[in-house]
Amino acid sequence: MSRKQTSKAEFRRFVNECKRLIPVLNLGDWSIYFEHKKGNSRYAYTSTDVRGRVAMIVFSSDRYQELDIIATARHEMLHLLLSTYEELALRRKRPDNYVLSMENERIVVVLEKVIR
Repeated sequence: MSRKQTSKAEFRRFVNECKRLIPVLNLGDWSIYFEHKKGNSRYAYTSTDVRGRVAMIVFSSDRYQELDIIATARHEMLHLLLSTYEELALRRKRPDNYVLSMENERIVVVLEKVIR
């Protein structure tokens, strides 16, 4: 059984939707890179360096079933939005209260845009 591949056009559509969401989600302080490669049984995934504000978002070249490209792009960008919180939560030591407060404010501002 041969696997179907996602096309370059689908990758461009994915990247364009991600880029459209950068200002919407207030992620302009991140350096975001995109790759189109084998996705390890996932549609896409995001790797981050929170301190450096660098993200790599991979869109899978393998198509396992029907794919909603726009929903997948939104899903990955929301992972990026929450990545600082995730890192703070995973730290064993007590997180910096100022950083936690600033990240909380960032997410509140984004959510305010959503509920308008």
